[in-house]
Amino acid sequence: SCIMTIALFSSAVATSTTEAQVSLTFTVALVAASYGGTWVIVVLILSEWFGNKDFGKNYGLIAMGPALSGMFFNTISAKIYEKHASEHSGVCLGTVCYRGSFFLTSAAAIFGLLLLP
Repeated sequence: SCIMTIALFSSAVATSTTEAQVSLTFTVALVAASYGGTWVIVVLILSEWFGNKDFGKNYGLIAMGPALSGMFFNTISAKIYEKHASEHSGVCLGTVCYRGSFFLTSAAAIFGLLLLP
């Protein structure tokens, strides 16, 4: 989560187009590694913390997290994009289109870090 937070925040503060492109590549790679690394060990964590008795239920609840947050953050990100898009073309150009989304998701990642024991 710490890696994901840093990656998302770096995309939020990117100012130039070139810097934003490099930062976005960096962000995508680190967020993918964070999710992949987490899903590899989630089975072990669930077994250790909660046992095997209700493993299926617990795994289902954990799997719902990315699905629900994906729907929530995608909706908010679309609204932020539409707010900055041109009224005539519906297209937004530049870093302003996504900056709010990256700040929002990095804040959510920080909140998640604070929830860790």
